[in-house]
Amino acid sequence: LDLQRCHVAGFSKGGWMAGFLLQHDPSLAGGIILGAGHQFLIRKPVRFRRSKLLFVGVGRLDANYPFALRALVHYRSLGARTTMDTWHGLGHRFPDSGSPALSQWLNIAANLRGDHGSKASEWLEGQIDTIKGMPDLVDQWVACRDLEKAPYVRLLGAAAEARVSSLLSALEKGGRVAAEARALKAHQVLLRQETKGHTVAQCQRLAADYLALSEAHRGTRQAEIALGDHERVEKLVLHLKEQRKIMQEQEAEAQKKKDLTPPGEGDIDPFKRAPDNRPRIPRNPLAPRRR
Repeated sequence: LDLQRCHVAGFSKGGWMAGFLLQHDPSLAGGIILGAGHQFLIRKPVRFRRSKLLFVGVGRLDANYPFALRALVHYRSLGARTTMDTWHGLGHRFPDSGSPALSQWLNIAANLRGDHGSKASEWLEGQIDTIKGMPDLVDQWVACRDLEKAPYVRLLGAAAEARVSSLLSALEKGGRVAAEARALKAHQVLLRQETKGHTVAQCQRLAADYLALSEAHRGTRQAEIALGDHERVEKLVLHLKEQRKIMQEQEAEAQKKKDLTPPGEGDIDPFKRAPDNRPRIPRNPLAPRRR
């Protein structure tokens, strides 16, 4: 076992735990967070002493999607090399057909010094041919955006990245795709705001903003996704209000008990050491006296 190459991975609750372990254990080489993200700090953030690899995969319709984005931003700020794979149309589950991006990431992480170039080049050519053969231009655009983030494209470097970027630019000149790109840009602004926190007031404002975005860009796919985000945040508002109500009830109950406690009784420490009145054990006359 190479202790310098240990990674931690998990889906859903396991994904949250993977994030906690990445925060806690500096010896880990990286991690895989699936269907989860980043929410709570368990220690003061400190930049990683050595570069870590992090893969984040999540369904676009998963309630954990904004937390997955937060994980990407958080660990990237600490020096991790991050990859994100968004599973379009999926909620809180792993794709039935698997995740090609995750497979590529694992192949590279398992052999960082290996020669993956020929395999990556062959894969890229096949993907570009497949994308160009798609009848719907919006489908081509979505696939190109995913391709741009693929581990194999990053591995191949600037030339491959420029090639994919050129395909994207050409697609975004068209009417339908241009409308989707404008809607996505506005959508990303709201998502960045959501990754910064979830108070009741913030969520209420975001819910209204997501709804307004879906109406402003009606007819696009992003409008449908924004409407889903609106509904997701509305549910989160109800959850946060319920949590706040429970906390207020608990605080009121604790205060009530405190008010009913006679003065002085609440200060009794059950662990305080009682006076020791037992007879002392005689000193051993054969043992030398302490000086």
